[in-house]
Amino acid sequence: MGEPVTAPGNAEQPELGSMVADGRTGAVGRFLGTVTGLCWIRPVGGGDAWTAEKEDLRPATAEETARARQAHGWEHW
Repeated sequence: MGEPVTAPGNAEQPELGSMVADGRTGAVGRFLGTVTGLCWIRPVGGGDAWTAEKEDLRPATAEETARARQAHGWEHW
C-alpha cells in the first residue's frame, strides 16, 4: 500500500484501506476516503467512522495497528 500523509500541508491523501493514526485523537483506523475535504476513518473493529483533516493523519505504525486489532479481538487478522 502507498504511504499516507506524513507532513502537514502535504496534498496527498492516504491510500484507500490503509491504516492511519489520527494525531488529534490518537485513534487508529482504516482510511475509507475523502468527502467534502474531510477524511473518513473506520475503527479497526468496526463501528462508527469519524472524520479528520488530512494534516492530522499519519501512517499507523505496526505496533499501533497490532494494539488496535488486539483491543478489538482482531489480533489474528
